[in-house]
Amino acid sequence: MKQKWKWLFFFSLLLLLSAPVHAMASENKDTGAKTAAPPEEAHVESTFDPYFNYLENGYGYISAQGSGKVAISGESHATQYVDTLGVQMTLQRYTGSGWVDVNTGSDYTNADSKRVYASDTRQVESGYYYRLVTKHWAIEGGVTESGYRTSSSVLVN
Repeated sequence: MKQKWKWLFFFSLLLLLSAPVHAMASENKDTGAKTAAPPEEAHVESTFDPYFNYLENGYGYISAQGSGKVAISGESHATQYVDTLGVQMTLQRYTGSGWVDVNTGSDYTNADSKRVYASDTRQVESGYYYRLVTKHWAIEGGVTESGYRTSSSVLVN
């Protein structure tokens, strides 16, 4: 009788431990993803000093367009007209264990401006999760202020 309970316990434990692995494999197969999803992030990451005098904020957006394409855009906002306002967009791919840079675009700048906006469509490898990291900066009278923003991720098929 004791032997029966040991086998029942062992079998139950085996079923319990194999269920999440099966669910994860099924999820990737259903979505077409080549990796597991990146860890959930509670918020979009941002590094902007609240005591900046000139750089007010910046934004980065990414959306999957299908057929292995993503639309990306970034914008920077200043508190006043500044000598130079800029944004740079870096596309990243999730490898299953971390994020790697896929492409860093040119600097988009405006002179004597309060806002700069940039957008692009990029061809990427399907089956991966992508996100956008944007660098934002303002230069006024020789003072440079800069910050970064990281978007949420999207699966590209």
